[in-house]
Amino acid sequence: RVIIFCISSALCSWMQKMTA
Repeated sequence: RVIIFCISSALCSWMQKMTA
């Protein structure tokens, strides 16, 4: 599903930003 993929991608990006 595209929506789930979008959320997953956004979450990954957000997690990387917070961890960095």
